[in-house]
Amino acid sequence: MLLKYKNRKAQLSLGKGNYFILLITLIYMFLSVSTIDYASSKDPAYDVGLYLLVSAIPFVFLANRGIKNDEKLIKSLDRLR
Repeated sequence: MLLKYKNRKAQLSLGKGNYFILLITLIYMFLSVSTIDYASSKDPAYDVGLYLLVSAIPFVFLANRGIKNDEKLIKSLDRLR
């Protein structure tokens, strides 16, 4: 994404793809953690990686919102010319 700073449409499509990948990974992680049979403990162990996946979603949302705001700003400046 850093190399596509001029192409905002590509950035938004990468953000949407990132949402999809995060969702699929989160579903897989929840299913894999819940199906593992723990002999010693009955509660599933959610490690740091699962929490990082959950915390990545708001950051992607904020990035997409910032890209949309930049697009609005550029369009408003183009109207002034």
